[in-house]
Amino acid sequence: MVSTETKYFLTRFDSLLFCTDWMTIRLISISNNILSFGLAYISAEYHNNLYYMDILKLGYTKKWIDYGFLTEEILSKQIAEFEKEGTKPVEHYRYTSFVNWLKGKEALNNEEINNFIVLCTDDKDNRMSGSAIKDLFLSDKISDEQFEIIKLKLPQFGEWTEKLITREVLTRRVNRERMSPALFKLCYDYKVKYKDNRLLLNIIKKTNDSQCLAFFSELDVGKKLKKLAKNKLTKLN
Repeated sequence: MVSTETKYFLTRFDSLLFCTDWMTIRLISISNNILSFGLAYISAEYHNNLYYMDILKLGYTKKWIDYGFLTEEILSKQIAEFEKEGTKPVEHYRYTSFVNWLKGKEALNNEEINNFIVLCTDDKDNRMSGSAIKDLFLSDKISDEQFEIIKLKLPQFGEWTEKLITREVLTRRVNRERMSPALFKLCYDYKVKYKDNRLLLNIIKKTNDSQCLAFFSELDVGKKLKKLAKNKLTKLN
């Protein structure tokens, strides 16, 4: 017959074995979790490194991601096209991203305007970034305040921006103000300096001022503009 002391010892021994088995299972579980986490981390880091390499491959920077101008889906499609064709320069893809981003916006806030300017300023391809910032400046989605923000930054993109700024400032005035001799002279001076008829054509289209239209006959503006002004004047009379 088993003594009480022996039963007590066996019960304690069984309990110890149970605790030991439970701790072993627990340690194995923890080890598996650590291993899974480690593998997931390595996988994520590997994915992020590949993603970053793709960003650099097309000349993008991390700011494109941070500012929301580029997504992983768009980048993947561009990389696939680039590796398949290999004929288009990498700046083509960045310009496409600028165009599509702007096209997808109904309106812009000032932070987005500033982010757009930063991406253009940072870009190594001056010709591409110049085209992108010009698209933004000419967009009908920007407010008057944003127009002024972009106008202040434009000169850093080159001397060519002087003509663009002058024309767009005067275009806004022609579209919003009543024609005056002073405004007409500014538009005429622009035409003479840059050999560009767009402002005068816009005046003929917009104005119903007979004196202004008659003034075209006295200026050296070319036969086409004189004829257009004369025809408009005839319709008004």
